Amino acid sequence: MRGKFLVFGILATMVVGLILILGVLMLTTQEGRTAPSAITGLIATDASYDRHGQIDLAWSPSDAKDFAYYSVYASKTEITDVTDLSPVGQTNDRTDVTYQITSYRVSGLSLALFAFADDTEYWFAVTAVDLDGNEGKTGTSTSATIEIMPPASQAPTIFIEVPYKGGFNPETVTVPIGTTIAWTNLDERFASHMIILQPHTVTSDTGLFHGEPTDTNNIFSYTFTEAGVFGYYCELHTGETATVIVK
Repeated sequence: MRGKFLVFGILATMVVGLILILGVLMLTTQEGRTAPSAITGLIATDASYDRHGQIDLAWSPSDAKDFAYYSVYASKTEITDVTDLSPVGQTNDRTDVTYQITSYRVSGLSLALFAFADDTEYWFAVTAVDLDGNEGKTGTSTSATIEIMPPASQAPTIFIEVPYKGGFNPETVTVPIGTTIAWTNLDERFASHMIILQPHTVTSDTGLFHGEPTDTNNIFSYTFTEAGVFGYYCELHTGETATVIVK
């Protein structure tokens, strides 16, 4: 009799153990069926340099235990659900939470991001997908506008006068790189019933430039393409000195 009870006890223990194992397996499977949480912290930044656009995305890492990859979506309308959308890209590095987008999809077609005259707005979303292929819910999508870059402004031209009785006015100017300085000779004097333009030179201390503001319409010009302090003087008149500071 004792032997029968012993066998029964062993069998009961084995059954309980099997039930526990099956329970753990079921819980594990159930966890695998749970889609990852929605992605948070999504930021979109316009990184375009011309009409052909680029948007840089960044987001917070997924906390899914069975993470497989991120899917990245782009659209010209706000994204609230990605069921009917195709991703423009995927990345399988959990910690790599950045992506550069240069296209979006419409009806299965991949189209380049493009800045139109009205500064087109695009919408973006990122989801996490687990090893079972379960895709997380769409978090809050974000948008960015690809702006047409304005043409570079033309570098300014600064006029320095050589006034009546000589000198330079102003004696010191501070300008950005690319500025053109134009010296104009206004030193006209009346002599022998005639108006005579007195000669002057604009001569660099280092020989970088030299001119006489009588060459073309009483103007000599020079464009400064590097930063530095540039002194100059008039070769014909002692004490006529000045400085251009380029930053």
